[in-house]
Amino acid sequence: MEKGGCLPNNWCYNIIIQGFLKHEDLPKASELINEMVDKGFSADDATTELVVHLSRNNDLILRLLKVRNERSAN
Repeated sequence: MEKGGCLPNNWCYNIIIQGFLKHEDLPKASELINEMVDKGFSADDATTELVVHLSRNNDLILRLLKVRNERSAN
């Protein structure tokens, strides 16, 4: 998207992340969550709900989010 001159906004990030989460592609979702946060955007309610739902069933996403929080704190 960016290469074509179209910068993603909060809505774009959330829709794409939701797609990765729904297909349980956690590495791609995590990568985009990190990019989104680094650019000053935040997860909307639907994205947050998917993350919480998957985290109940998958420790990987919890570990990825914990690492991200620790990096942000430093």
